[in-house]
Amino acid sequence: MATKNDTYSVFTPSQPAELTFVERDEVNKQLVDAIRTPGKQLVIYGYSGSGKTTLLNNKLNQLYSGVIESQCNKSTTIDQLKLEAFDLLDKYYKTEMSTQKSFEISSSLKSLYSEIKASSKIQIGDRLERIVPIQLTDSRLAELIGEAESCWKIEDFHKVEKEHKQRLSQIMKVFMDASRKYKTTKIITIGAVGTGKEVVEYDSEMKERVSEIYIPLMSVDELEDIITKGEKLLNVEFPKDIKNKIVVYSNGLGSICHQLCLSMCTNNYIYETADEKYTFSKTDLELAINDYLSQNSATLKSTFDKAIKSSRKSKYGTTEILQAIINLKKEEVNSHEILDELRDKYDSKYPSSTLTTYLNQLITSERDEVLRINKDSNTYYFSNPFQKAYFELSFRNKSRTKSIGFNKLSADEILAFIQAKKEIEAELEDYDFD
Repeated sequence: MATKNDTYSVFTPSQPAELTFVERDEVNKQLVDAIRTPGKQLVIYGYSGSGKTTLLNNKLNQLYSGVIESQCNKSTTIDQLKLEAFDLLDKYYKTEMSTQKSFEISSSLKSLYSEIKASSKIQIGDRLERIVPIQLTDSRLAELIGEAESCWKIEDFHKVEKEHKQRLSQIMKVFMDASRKYKTTKIITIGAVGTGKEVVEYDSEMKERVSEIYIPLMSVDELEDIITKGEKLLNVEFPKDIKNKIVVYSNGLGSICHQLCLSMCTNNYIYETADEKYTFSKTDLELAINDYLSQNSATLKSTFDKAIKSSRKSKYGTTEILQAIINLKKEEVNSHEILDELRDKYDSKYPSSTLTTYLNQLITSERDEVLRINKDSNTYYFSNPFQKAYFELSFRNKSRTKSIGFNKLSADEILAFIQAKKEIEAELEDYDFD
């Protein structure tokens, strides 16, 4: 009997892909070389949903026997990260373990690990709290990770406060030094930002010792590969015209491609490899997009409200800036182009300092990071292509309904709008789908 594949394991919008992993030829060599270079620290960055973690996990699985994984949020501190990494070493340092990996670690280090673990807990009244003990220095952590032949991967590090970004830079220096003895020891940070320097704020001394690797949006061929692999694993067929549209709507984001394909399958009760081949229709895709927009409509609206919120005391706001960026009809725009558009359409004396102030806000959590900046080219872009479409339709709808108040957008409206946007398809007009 042929092996049955679970649909949720084939199309994985919220987890790194394994069964449908696609090689990224454009960055593979650069990434592998940086991982293999002793002492080289890595900063991986790019669009959220572009496949950074999927690609990195695949390469680390090939090159490492173990990976210490940490996840960050806005309240994460370096002390928390150090304790988390230390705790995750437990499987390598438990004395009762009899695995090959356990035997490779010296008994003295195992003993030291146990001592540090015991001293990392303190009793405060009725509570038992964790602290970073004085024995758990940066160099000791590097040694413990090195002895386990692991690396330390830190996800979403761009979210933490500036002081912790600077502190991690100092820890990276320690890991560099540790690589003289432990060749594979390194820190790999991942962030969804415009440039690597926004992930970790390191000084000039680190310039040649950190590899900043940008993971671009997925190409048409790469997105098609995801769909084609899924077809074979689940015994389904995405006709060529539907496959092309999935690629267009995904707009370079593997996570959206996975989500649309997953919805098309589950909407037709395909939860594992089909006994008989099922061929999808245009209606299946429309329903899948509707599902995606319905599931994300609250997030899209929340970002919209936060981005355009203004003070009554201010003559200007962010709304005009966002409308100007949309009017320019370009994937990325610089501040000069935005200022020219503002002065041409809204106010001939619009101050450049005001534009700078608001642009700086729009790329931060204060405005839900609706925009991102590519500091290499000093250009701005919307964080999510569906978000950009939502903003454009919202502005149009708001203008039409000024006299009666703003109407809530439905998923059907957004879907109809995106389907009508010829410029999305125009971005791929030079690609020969056949």
